[in-house]
Amino acid sequence: MKRFPLWLTLVPLVAGVGGYYWYWSGQRDAFRAEIARVLPGSSLSVGGFPYRLEAVVGSPARKSLAPDIDARVSAAQAVLNRGPFQSDLTVLRSTDPRIVARIPALAEAGVSIAARSAQTSLHLDKKGVVARLSTVLDAARVDAALLGGSVLAKTLEVHFREIPGRLPEAWSATLPERAQVVLAGEGVQMGKGAPLRLAGDLRVTGPTRLVDYARWAGKGTVEVRGLTLGDATGQVLRLDATLVAAAGRPRVTGTILTTCPLSVQAALADGRVSEQRLRIPVKLAFGGSPGAWTLTGMPTPGRPVRGQQPPCPALR
Repeated sequence: MKRFPLWLTLVPLVAGVGGYYWYWSGQRDAFRAEIARVLPGSSLSVGGFPYRLEAVVGSPARKSLAPDIDARVSAAQAVLNRGPFQSDLTVLRSTDPRIVARIPALAEAGVSIAARSAQTSLHLDKKGVVARLSTVLDAARVDAALLGGSVLAKTLEVHFREIPGRLPEAWSATLPERAQVVLAGEGVQMGKGAPLRLAGDLRVTGPTRLVDYARWAGKGTVEVRGLTLGDATGQVLRLDATLVAAAGRPRVTGTILTTCPLSVQAALADGRVSEQRLRIPVKLAFGGSPGAWTLTGMPTPGRPVRGQQPPCPALR
C-alpha cells in the first residue's frame, strides 16, 4: 500500500485555514472601514482572529446628522465585537459613555446621560431598520427638564426597536406605532428620593418613520403604557400618559395609579411627606408641562391604610 507524505495530508487543512483567513481579513477591512466612516478621527485597531472581529476605538464621538436634532454620543473607549458571519449584529462595551441630546424646536426636551460603563447590542435588519438596540448602563445619571432634575440609577436598561409601519388610515384615531422603548432600572433615585425599581413601556406614534422631527411633531405622540416605580414592598405608582409637542413644549396628559398620593403630590412640589400606604390605590389625573404640572383627584383624608407595612418611600 502506497503511503502519502505527512505534509500532503496537511494541505487541505492549510488551504482551509488560508481561505478562512482571506475571508476574515476581508470582513476585518470592511468592519474597519465602517467604523472609520461612523467614527471619523478616532484611533482604531481591529483584531480577534479567528473567532470574531474586535475593534478597540479610542475616544469615540458621534454627532447627530439630523438637522433638527442636536445630539452627541461619546466615550473614553469602546470595544466593538461582531461575528465574521453576522454583520447585522454588533456588541459594544464602552467606558465613561456620555449622551447629550436636545431638540431646538422643543423647549425643555433636552437630556444628558452619563454612566461608568455601558453594554450595548445593535441589531439591524436587511433594510437597515433598527430591529433592536439594547443598552445597559452601570452607575447612570440622567439629567432632564422633563424629569425635574437629576435621576441616579445603579443600573438602567434601555431597549429600543423600530416598528415597521403601515400607512396612516383615515378610520384610525391614532397614527401607527413607529417605535417601542422599554425601560428597566434598579436603585433609581430622583433627587434625594429613595432607591426604587423602574419598569416602563413607551410607544412612539407618527405619520412616517422617525427620521424627521418636524413631521413627527405635527401629529405624533409618545404613549406611556405603564411606567411603574416600586420598592421591596410592592408597586408605589403607575403612570399611563400621552406626550405631545404643543406650541414648542412637551405636554403630558394621563393618570397616576398609586397607594401613596400625598408622596406623589409632594414630589411634584419638590417636597417630602410622611405617609402610610393606602389599602386601595387611587387614580389621580396628571398633566401639564415641565415646571407647571397639575394633579387632581386627591382622596379625602381617613382612607384605610396598611399600618403593618413600611411607610411610603420618598419619591424625590
